[in-house]
Amino acid sequence: MTFRNRLLFVLLPAVFVPLVVLVLIIRQEVTDRLTAQFEAQVDALEQTLHDDLTAQSVTISNVLSQLTSAIVDDNRFRRGVVDGAPGARRYVIDYAENAMRLTGLAMLQIHDQDGRILSSGHFRNEFDRQDEVFLQRLVAIPDDTRGIVLASVRLPAGAFTALVQVDSFQMGGKRFFLVGGQPMDEPFLRRLVPTDAMQIALRLPSGMRYTSSEKEHNRAVAWQRDFLVPFITDQSDSEASATFSIEHDEAILRALLAQVNQWFFILGGVVLVLVGSGVMWASGYVSRPLAELAAKTERLDVGRLDVAIHMEREDEVGVLADAVKKLSRRLRSSVHRLKEAERRATTGELARQVNHDIKNGLIPIRNVLRHFKQVADASPTDLPDVFHQRERTLDASMGYLEDLAANYAQLSPRMQVQTCDVNAMLRQLAKDLQRPSGAPIRTQLASDATVLADPVALRRILENVINNALDSLTQPRAQVSVETHRFVDEYEQALVRIDIIDQGKGLCEEEQAHIFDDFYTTKSGGTGLGLSIVRRLLMDLGGTIRVESKIGQGSRFTIELPAHTSSKQ
Repeated sequence: MTFRNRLLFVLLPAVFVPLVVLVLIIRQEVTDRLTAQFEAQVDALEQTLHDDLTAQSVTISNVLSQLTSAIVDDNRFRRGVVDGAPGARRYVIDYAENAMRLTGLAMLQIHDQDGRILSSGHFRNEFDRQDEVFLQRLVAIPDDTRGIVLASVRLPAGAFTALVQVDSFQMGGKRFFLVGGQPMDEPFLRRLVPTDAMQIALRLPSGMRYTSSEKEHNRAVAWQRDFLVPFITDQSDSEASATFSIEHDEAILRALLAQVNQWFFILGGVVLVLVGSGVMWASGYVSRPLAELAAKTERLDVGRLDVAIHMEREDEVGVLADAVKKLSRRLRSSVHRLKEAERRATTGELARQVNHDIKNGLIPIRNVLRHFKQVADASPTDLPDVFHQRERTLDASMGYLEDLAANYAQLSPRMQVQTCDVNAMLRQLAKDLQRPSGAPIRTQLASDATVLADPVALRRILENVINNALDSLTQPRAQVSVETHRFVDEYEQALVRIDIIDQGKGLCEEEQAHIFDDFYTTKSGGTGLGLSIVRRLLMDLGGTIRVESKIGQGSRFTIELPAHTSSKQ
């Protein structure tokens, strides 16, 4: 997993999770506040209804109290009730109707103490009708709970529900009662409701229902408040109650909450995109310089230390880039000094080796020349015979010097790169290098093993390594195997691998570490230049060589060269 992905996996939860929690908390807070607001509206409407009913009852009570005072002082009413005067009697019958018009009441009745109706303002023919139950139930309500009382009142066209109050007065030693009220209907309820989302319903014991809505419809009620009030009717002498219900429609809250959820989802999506973009930018801002620095550092090599590493940053990445830049400078200086020291050491060692080898080659020649001079001085006539005797020594010495010159010439060969068939060259070498007393060289070759190389240099490389493998064999049945493989490396470069495997004595770790060094040899009489030259030739061809070996189990030399890729591939 890349550093940037790790940053994303750390930053995204670290930023998004608290944000989601915050959004959820805000959403819950909004939901709670909306719910509390709706509940407060229901509570406020309940209080408004109660206050309005109470105020209406107080108004009716005040009107009845004023009427009571007026009746007590009305002698004509007294004559009609107490004395039964015919003219005053009609006055009493019409009194409630006239008083109802003047006071604005919707209903007004005057009862005697036996419940007989003396005057009815809304239904004149009720005169002398006995309504003892209605009056008794109304009077029986305690004064402290008589604030809101509903009653079913008769009309010529039917009955209606009224908010009623009762008052009484004494006249002629008898007690009389005034019952007055206002209609309790849908217009009254509708006047109290501020919004269509809320509704006041009045349910009577008979099952009749009044609502503040113009049309009765099914509604999902989220909140409801009920309170009971006494309900009086002359149809029953049992106690009954009417119920006021304050209802709030749940659909409006659901719609509001759905809208809130929608906006929160939109907000969450926008925030997620912004946070994701910000986190990706932040992770890229942190990781991109590191990736650039890693790419530049990866290009650094012993042979390539001139890679420009420069970043205009003042943070830790800039400090790191500056440190790598200084390190590359020190490496360049160190490599330069190392190469100079290696060149001088190699030149010195090579000069000593050349000096030693030339001296070894010149000593026999010098001895022969000295012998010739002695013979020429002592017996010139014997010089031809002596020359024939010593001619072979001269030829051998000259041949040695020529071979020596050819060996040293191999240190800087001229390359002519072309397409080479490694398989064909290995088959030929397997025949040419076969030892008379040794086991045959086993080959296992790929179908295609063409490379780009100089054929002379390639033959020198293969011949040298195979000869070394053959020289390492110590057992009679030990053998050398040569294998080729074509493959594509991790950088998608086509390569040919050549494995030369022997069953010889093997190499220890120290020998493996120095096997490709100049003048290092494990063979008696060896120059130590063979594998060193092989390594240099391979470097010039863009190839590599490595060795794997164990003492007593043999060695494996692996050579890799760039493969030839035809235009058809």
